[in-house]
Amino acid sequence: MDETEVTNAQLEQFVSATGYVTVAERPVIWEELKKELPPGTPTPPDSLLQPGALVFQKTEQPVPLNDPSRWWHWTLGADWRHPEGTASSIKGKMKAVS
Repeated sequence: MDETEVTNAQLEQFVSATGYVTVAERPVIWEELKKELPPGTPTPPDSLLQPGALVFQKTEQPVPLNDPSRWWHWTLGADWRHPEGTASSIKGKMKAVS
């Protein structure tokens, strides 16, 4: 989280002006990623080593707060333009805070 909210329109303007590519849009390079993981973490299948992001999924009932995997899910193709994966879009959400 930043100190200042940024709308999708502002982010789009920044990306257009600078050519910036977010982490969720960049290719996944396992040799770089594993440096941030505990030693011995097994290499995931290539099908999972694709650009994406964690997407929040509301739960049906209360869940233990010590297990974020209950409400955050890795979604291939999710990024600021596609907040819920490749089939989603920010169209109509340009004023929404990202």
